[in-house]
Amino acid sequence: MTYPGDQWGASGGQPGYGQQPGYPQQPGYPQQPAYGQQPGYPQQPAYGQQPGYPQQAGYGQQPGSGTPPSGGLPGWGWALIVIAGVLVVALIVWAVWQGFRDGDTDDETAPATTTTSSTEPTSSSTTSTVGTDTADALSLDRTVALTGDPTISFTASGWVDEGVELQQGGQKQTWRAPGGECSFAAYVFEMSAFPSSTDREKSMERYDLVAADSIGILTDVRDAAQPVTSGESIDVLEFAMQRTTTLDEWLLTRTFAGSGHEIILSLVCRSGQIDQERIDDVRSNIVLDVRH
Repeated sequence: MTYPGDQWGASGGQPGYGQQPGYPQQPGYPQQPAYGQQPGYPQQPAYGQQPGYPQQAGYGQQPGSGTPPSGGLPGWGWALIVIAGVLVVALIVWAVWQGFRDGDTDDETAPATTTTSSTEPTSSSTTSTVGTDTADALSLDRTVALTGDPTISFTASGWVDEGVELQQGGQKQTWRAPGGECSFAAYVFEMSAFPSSTDREKSMERYDLVAADSIGILTDVRDAAQPVTSGESIDVLEFAMQRTTTLDEWLLTRTFAGSGHEIILSLVCRSGQIDQERIDDVRSNIVLDVRH
């Protein structure tokens, strides 16, 4: 098969490939296809064709040829679809994790740990139902100044000590019940002193903050006595509330206005798991040391 007009002789008068001047033409050469020509494919231009010649037939469009694709999304379009899919999956996983976390008793957030205001309250929004002896040196109705930070430990058998976590203005230590349905936490904070307020006034401010952070009150606030290592007992506020739809919380709290120290003892259980027997067991295993 010959290539009319495509022989080397067509581009400038040179003799065709295989035709040397003065020699007879070698048999078969004019019938060979050009280098790279496949049988049955459209005619290819001669090997070594320079840019500017017509595009080779039978081959796909090469990148950068200037001809737009015939259809389908471009690469950046598919990239946007993949990114959107990943974001949707991430949101679903986050929502599932949040639901699981709400059902867990390992609530790492302290109960309303907002620092109380230094403004002296004119009255408390909630009134304690039980009075205490004002002659007691650790009565809520006095302004008590501690000489050092309170220390709290928990000795209940089988409960796992999960360690101490530093928080703004203080720290939290947590223990978890053997079955995992409850956890006990002891918070110790140190704030500014309020020498012109009684411990009851500042303790009731803490109660108001905690109550505002809950979704329901289970038992009204009342006075209670908690033993300390010195053999004395200190007055504390006792109350219980519903923290979330799946968690209940029982608390003892006391603010020492004279020195700015504050303690919060918190038992958190799955809804319906807090009863008086469990409360008595927890209280009997609290070791509280205060120095005044």
